[in-house]
Amino acid sequence: MNKKTIIVFILILISIIICLFAILMYNLITIQNIGTVNFQNTSNIPSIQNSPIVQTSFDEVKTSPNAIVTFFRHYDGCGHTVKITENISSDIVNISEHDFSALYSDWSINKFTSSEIELSKSFDGNCGEHFLVKSGDTGYIEIYNIKDDGSLDLIEETEIAIKYLAVEDVEALESGVILYGKNNLNAYIENFE
Repeated sequence: MNKKTIIVFILILISIIICLFAILMYNLITIQNIGTVNFQNTSNIPSIQNSPIVQTSFDEVKTSPNAIVTFFRHYDGCGHTVKITENISSDIVNISEHDFSALYSDWSINKFTSSEIELSKSFDGNCGEHFLVKSGDTGYIEIYNIKDDGSLDLIEETEIAIKYLAVEDVEALESGVILYGKNNLNAYIENFE
């Protein structure tokens, strides 16, 4: 190739690069101006006054058919809190917290969602889960419920004979073993079966 052809080729290449650069700059300026609004003549637009917000819709939380209700019963006499969990009854499905609180007005609502409700209340006396296990006059283990006044109420005379138990267990049962909670009672009795 001769010198003239190379110089012409370089000049054409530089011209093409300059044109492409100019087109690119034009597009960038156009993109930056999109969304720009000219506010030169806004004096005729009336001003918006602040008005109070009016709520038009409200999604109120309501109980679902699969909701679980948990009752926390605190007993002042013994200081224990008993937790009772139940499935929601059909007569209180699809009601709001306000309606629910009217039904359980003497309970405090700790949590209220469509699937879970927690209530709490304080009661006088003991929780009813204080038990005395001792040997009976008939030779079998007896289970008593300890009432608020300290008196005993026989719940069950088991079929577990004392004569087959270890000496330590017999001595403990003669004095009487006090247990709290049905789970602890059942676990204690199962040790002898």
